Amino acid sequence: MMKKACPDCDLLVTITPLKHNERALCPRCDAVLARGGRSMDSIFALILSGLLLWVSSLALPILTLDVNGVQQPLSLWQTAFAMLDQEAWLLAILVAMTSFVAPFFHLAMMLWLFLPLRFERKPPFVGWAFRLLYANQGWMMLEVFFLSLLVTAVKLADSAQLLPGWSLLAFVALMLVMSAIQLLFDPDVYWRAVEQCR
Repeated sequence: MMKKACPDCDLLVTITPLKHNERALCPRCDAVLARGGRSMDSIFALILSGLLLWVSSLALPILTLDVNGVQQPLSLWQTAFAMLDQEAWLLAILVAMTSFVAPFFHLAMMLWLFLPLRFERKPPFVGWAFRLLYANQGWMMLEVFFLSLLVTAVKLADSAQLLPGWSLLAFVALMLVMSAIQLLFDPDVYWRAVEQCR
């Protein structure tokens, strides 16, 4: 059992442990106070899948540029270096941060928070990890990078052909996995799991 203040009316309510699809509502204003716990195992599996997809999206070519039969494979990390070659330092740092540094940092922080729970241990520096996790969320813009790839493919359609690589599939899957992690992760459920650890 835990006590929680209602975010709408500030009533202090005692919440009993909830099952998977249950919700705790405020008796005064019917605001949702907590949701039933989703499986920590599924979130942990998504984190590991996300890390594997992140490595795949960087290691393999994301697109292959075909100009008059000459093919040039392009990988995700080469996009930032291509901007450095054109002396667009700020844009290169921005692309690197939003497309592959921030997603990796987010997954690494989630692994930091969830891995000790697998051994029924409290994660060290859990408060700092949460602060870093939420500070990093604004930098994750995988969808924006994906849309820029689509715009580039449309603009180059007349002069060159862009062939999708295996990394593009890994990148799309990474976007879906990151969205699923954000959808399933409930901080209240996580803190209750931490309280039960040694």
